[in-house]
Amino acid sequence: LALALDASGLGTWDWRIDSDRITFDARGLAALAMRAEDAPRTADEWRELVHPSDRAALRRTLDDHVAGVTPLFEAEHRLLTGEGRYTWFLARGKVVARSEEGAATRMAGTLVDITERKHMEAKALRAQRLESLGTIAGGIAHDLNNTLSPILLAVDTLRDERPELAQEELLTLVRGSAARGARLVQQVLHFARGVSGIRAPVDAAQLARDATLLLRETFPRAVQVVLELPDAPCFVEGDVTLLQQVLVNLCVNARDAMPSGGTLTVSAEGVHLDPSAARARPGLFPGEWVRLRVADTGEGISPEHQELLFDPFFTTKEPGKGTGLGLPMVLTIVRSHGGFITVESAPGAGAVFDVYLPALAAGSLTAAEGELGEASAGLTGTG
Repeated sequence: LALALDASGLGTWDWRIDSDRITFDARGLAALAMRAEDAPRTADEWRELVHPSDRAALRRTLDDHVAGVTPLFEAEHRLLTGEGRYTWFLARGKVVARSEEGAATRMAGTLVDITERKHMEAKALRAQRLESLGTIAGGIAHDLNNTLSPILLAVDTLRDERPELAQEELLTLVRGSAARGARLVQQVLHFARGVSGIRAPVDAAQLARDATLLLRETFPRAVQVVLELPDAPCFVEGDVTLLQQVLVNLCVNARDAMPSGGTLTVSAEGVHLDPSAARARPGLFPGEWVRLRVADTGEGISPEHQELLFDPFFTTKEPGKGTGLGLPMVLTIVRSHGGFITVESAPGAGAVFDVYLPALAAGSLTAAEGELGEASAGLTGTG
């Protein structure tokens, strides 16, 4: 076992919850670049080393497992190491002892440096974002042309001072067209530049609304984009740029599956999964979730292709029209948010992609907003 841990780079930790004492093995200390006397010994000391932007998510993930909501504890987060810099780690663990009353008394797990993997993922995400931009560039150019044409026409009309047209109406036309063009450009720039890494409460309805607004402006008119929003607010904790990329990637795939047109439906809603429903979806646990759904009426996906959908570089598109990285990156983002994705499809029957993300409860939403303020202060303080 020791040889296997050495080869994998896994360090181990042991948290005596009843006495609030944390210890690390030699591999764990090496990963943290610390001596035993310098390593965190309590939960509060550990929390102080966690990057301010990651604290709220880490606390909720840990609390859910300690309370018995989730079967395992797993969290990616940044820690301030003995070298004075933040390093990405993946921590996994499990409660191994409970009191007669059911309270957790001991927890043990592993810790591994995933900085290199996170850097590679960031590069792949940037590449995928550029690919997504390329796929909607044609629609952008078409819409910008339609937006600019009325402006040019109105300017020429004003120059000719044609009395039969009221100048006020022309100016209103110019202003409206220019504003529409500016909004379109801003939406594209926001998606292209997106800043990732900051976790905060995200309104699932607004996420779906923003994504469909961009798609309606850029997709062919033969593709009807339908938006279905929940009656009650539903929030998740996440990186809004990455979650927007999830929806855009899924929608671009749906568009490509409807070359002759069809209906693309984007929806967001809160769902409750009881134990039987959770068991039917491996990777989910009972409780409250937010489901983002992208459904199309396209060609559908054969069973043999469904098994390969999330394999890197697998694609059914023609050469030069896809890298095969879109869905693997979607899966990576969803998993990094503690979520899961399911696919239902059949040849000729369209496809439905469901993204499940842990719902943020009202109480947690208030706490997260406090943590976000703390994170902002912390980031400002570091210069």
